[in-house]
Amino acid sequence: MVSVVFVIGVVNVLLGFGLAVLLEHLQARQLAARLAPTSKTPAQSPRPAAFATPAPAAAPVAKDVTGQLPGEWVETLGAEEVDVNSFVEASMQVLRLEVCRYREQLVDIEQRVRRCAQTEDTELLDRLLTELDSVNQGWMVKQSKAADHLSGRRGELGEFEEAGGSLEDVLLDQAAQVETTCSNIKLLDFQSDVAVGCRRLLTEICRLTDLAHMLRDRMHDSLLTIMRAEDRIEKVDPSLHVDPLTQLLSRAGLEIVFHRWWHDASARDRTASVVLVDVDRLDKLNERLGTALGDRVLAAVGTLLDDLVRKDRGYDRVGRLGGGSFLLFLGDTGPRAGTSASERIRQNFEATRFDLGSENLEISITCAVTEVGRKDTTQSLLKRLRKVLREAKKSGRNRTMIDEGDGPRDVEAPQYHVMERIVQIDPGDCVLPQAKTDADAALPEPTEDEQAAEDWGTVTMTP
Repeated sequence: MVSVVFVIGVVNVLLGFGLAVLLEHLQARQLAARLAPTSKTPAQSPRPAAFATPAPAAAPVAKDVTGQLPGEWVETLGAEEVDVNSFVEASMQVLRLEVCRYREQLVDIEQRVRRCAQTEDTELLDRLLTELDSVNQGWMVKQSKAADHLSGRRGELGEFEEAGGSLEDVLLDQAAQVETTCSNIKLLDFQSDVAVGCRRLLTEICRLTDLAHMLRDRMHDSLLTIMRAEDRIEKVDPSLHVDPLTQLLSRAGLEIVFHRWWHDASARDRTASVVLVDVDRLDKLNERLGTALGDRVLAAVGTLLDDLVRKDRGYDRVGRLGGGSFLLFLGDTGPRAGTSASERIRQNFEATRFDLGSENLEISITCAVTEVGRKDTTQSLLKRLRKVLREAKKSGRNRTMIDEGDGPRDVEAPQYHVMERIVQIDPGDCVLPQAKTDADAALPEPTEDEQAAEDWGTVTMTP
């Protein structure tokens, strides 16, 4: 009996010891789990230093929308390796790609029409007219299909319902304008005077190209609006950060600059200014030189602008918004200092000649300046700058105006000592413009309102 009691006692001691060890082990694991480092959520993560490359945020889960898209869209997006999160985003990406291809076709035909005007080859001109009509008809079909796809999904686009409806309206409006221009081209008379007919045809092609530019810039801005709404600005394809023509920051690249500035805690207490720079009478320049040569001039303008922005006085960035519009972001710079920088650049342009070989171009710029406020957004800044620029254009162009909170007003800037310079532009295989004829001189000059509207057409930012 004593032995049995002894055995039971030993067993109880062993069980108690084992239970104590187990409890100690569990407590140790819990303590280790509390002390071990864990991955922070984006809200807990420390904000990156201003303009430093932030740590990559968790990528949003891409929605599988391929089953909702037309087959040709899937093929187009796949060929360019473009990922999309919604039907509306897919339509904008496809249109962005397609309108760029359409523009290239217009530029190629325009160059051949310019050669035809010099040789007066009517047979070639007839073939070009047929090719141009085919290109325009094909583009209108693509626009119409995209509008039909959007219309067919009304009520199914969720948070992008309004964006989808707006895009549909834009496509229908553009298609109507393209159709009107095609009708105008068919009415042109090439038999009585080939040179005059070609000149009028080139004017119509320039209008088609302007429409393509407007749609292209609209698609860029709309895509950025979606990216902002979904907090995906940092996920914009790196290939879209740089403008391919000027090699400056693109519209998307500039958006990232603003995004990083505003997402740094200390940046809200720092001063920054922005300058909208617009090339004067760009439409007329493109119409006379041709789009291909005009692109080379714009690239030279971008290079000069970048050279004139001081890189040793803070965080300054320059990018191209679209057309002949550029934006300077001047970090740690007040609006008065920003105005001085703007005027120094403008006066340098006044002293510069752009040498095409056949002639020297004098190009002026108009500038609008404002300060980046704590409550500003990209949209509010651009809206304010557009208003200032519009007033500057109406006041005669080739000037700087500023808005310090009380509306646009002229700047009384000192005269800077600037050196005359000549910028050489290689025309490549572009057709050089011919000297103006008496018929050109007889053409009526646009009114101030008409010219202001043409100038303003180069800035196509979505409000």
